[in-house]
Amino acid sequence: MAGVPAAPAKLIHVGGVLLKQEAVYNTAETLAAATDGFLMHLTDRNSLPVPDMDYLYDGDLGLAPGNLGIAQRTQKRGRFARIALPAHSRGSNAAYSATVLPSLHRVLLASGMDAAIDTTLGSEKVTYTPTAAESIGVGLTGRFFARKEQFDVQGILADWSWSFEDGAPPLHTFSLIGTMPTDVQDIALPAITYAEEAIAPAPSVLAALTLGNMTPANARVLTASWALGREYDKARGFDNAGAHMGFVPGGRAPQLTVALEATALQGTPFTATAAFDGYKLNEMATPVAVDLAIGTAQYLREKLTIPVGQVISATPGEHNGTATMELVIAAVGGDFNLVFD
Repeated sequence: MAGVPAAPAKLIHVGGVLLKQEAVYNTAETLAAATDGFLMHLTDRNSLPVPDMDYLYDGDLGLAPGNLGIAQRTQKRGRFARIALPAHSRGSNAAYSATVLPSLHRVLLASGMDAAIDTTLGSEKVTYTPTAAESIGVGLTGRFFARKEQFDVQGILADWSWSFEDGAPPLHTFSLIGTMPTDVQDIALPAITYAEEAIAPAPSVLAALTLGNMTPANARVLTASWALGREYDKARGFDNAGAHMGFVPGGRAPQLTVALEATALQGTPFTATAAFDGYKLNEMATPVAVDLAIGTAQYLREKLTIPVGQVISATPGEHNGTATMELVIAAVGGDFNLVFD
């Protein structure tokens, strides 16, 4: 019919992600839709993650000397991209091994973690600990599909956070950054295999908190969140051919925030089997060991451990008429571990 516009060339309702560990940092790996899919969590089909491109040099040549305008720009250089990927954590539902790993394995490595795999029969587990300070760690090669377009990114490093409330599974967010040497391409979304799709993420309904001497049976957790606080966007600059050389990871400031029902105030050392005093933990900077476990079934559970934590903020609140306390706990020395077993 005359006057009726053609159908849109590109819709935005579907997308996908492929990720693969690099053997050499910032050297692209070959990706396969059958093996390298990364399962995102989506809540709005109109808001699929799309890489946000930027440049080390933006082409700005300053002001025009002969008029009150700006000088003509030159070509931008050193293209890179940022993207935030939301995802649930899913265990393996089978004994862990070098080829059977948690769903978040690749992005945890890119977040500056090392993985130690214990294949002791009947008690297999994977333990993630921070990478040594003098190591750049692991980079990822990624391919992001959105808008019927393909974005190829390499040398990907990440920061990591998560939160939960109302018994829902923790929702993790990995903030990725990497170099982007190739142009965006028009492409149809391929059929991507997500091996972990049939495994349900563990809910936070029975989140088990150990706070110093306070046991999980007496710590009623309402909400919790985690932030790795990693510096991961220090650019190395250009190589001799003018290509982006990638990024150098920096420090981290891990913090766990938990809101739990208040108890009777506990005297020194301010935690006991069934009580704690958040005010004094904060004021006295008393070191406490902290564990937060999610899930109970073998190969579907995980536990975050802070060997030495300090409460740096204690905020009284309420939840449906019940007194609560929100504690922000810093990991001393940036030390913590995450175990999937």
